[in-house]
Amino acid sequence: MISGFTAVVDPIKVGLSASAYVTLRLRQHSWRELRARLEAVEEIAHIALVGGSFDVILLVRARDNADLRRVVFDQLQTMPGVLDTQTFLIFEDTDTRAG
Repeated sequence: MISGFTAVVDPIKVGLSASAYVTLRLRQHSWRELRARLEAVEEIAHIALVGGSFDVILLVRARDNADLRRVVFDQLQTMPGVLDTQTFLIFEDTDTRAG
């Protein structure tokens, strides 16, 4: 069943040259209130609640490394319920949905 259509945008071509996966460890029972805050962060392209050594993984796309740093340090790490973050810089990525 098709649930919608989406455009695949090249982040570099729209000025988003810094990308990272950021993992979050959360305080227990804080996911529901935190999800709305995460959805409001413009630079977050994808949010996933996962199982394992961390609770959430985010795909963050920013203008440059300084902007990425601002998102992680000033927005994500200061959110209530976030205990810890870890950032994995993306050097190169491929969207397998693009034809």
